[in-house]
Amino acid sequence: MNKFKLEYEMREKGVNITSLAHELHISRSALYRKLNGKSEFTLSEVQHIVDFLGLKSPVEIFFPAKSVLKDTLERKPYEKAKTKHGASGLQC
Repeated sequence: MNKFKLEYEMREKGVNITSLAHELHISRSALYRKLNGKSEFTLSEVQHIVDFLGLKSPVEIFFPAKSVLKDTLERKPYEKAKTKHGASGLQC
């Protein structure tokens, strides 16, 4: 989640933490946990935030950056991430 983008959109719309928490029917501390990655937003909360803030799409805020997705999509199915020793972790 892009916390900074969400906070930017909130500022643009004049929405503070208290009013967003109230709108989502959760406590401020629960919202802070979600904003700081300690817990996750539910799908219905994401949709509610999109509607409440009048966002066109949740993608920029709630989904990974294109570069991360691109790297994942370009990796071959059999290719494993290399370990710190340079080996792929596969043994023959």
